[in-house]
Amino acid sequence: INQLRFSQSSIGASLQDGRLLTRVEEDLRAGHLGVSELCPLNVVHFRGRWFSRDNRRLYVLQRVLQPEQHVHVRFGHVDDLFLSHFSTVDEGGHDPRQTSKECRAAAAAATATL
Repeated sequence: INQLRFSQSSIGASLQDGRLLTRVEEDLRAGHLGVSELCPLNVVHFRGRWFSRDNRRLYVLQRVLQPEQHVHVRFGHVDDLFLSHFSTVDEGGHDPRQTSKECRAAAAAATATL
């Protein structure tokens, strides 16, 4: 799960079915929801990294699972839809729930340490 990157700089507070991300996280932690119910994650290889097309589900899974834990993914291709939504500011390594200002600051700090 730690090798997957976010393809967008921000995410909404709920899944497409209306469930709040906080509730989905709670349900996963309590065992009321299984990881398999959020997978497979759709991913594409772009700029030498694996980016998720399912950023909200990736966000929840990264908060709940151990970094080295594996999840089921579905490999896709970079297409016009992916490119039109691709908005990450730091190659997808940031927390997409941060504000744009926080994302820029985190990206600047990461670059400064390199």
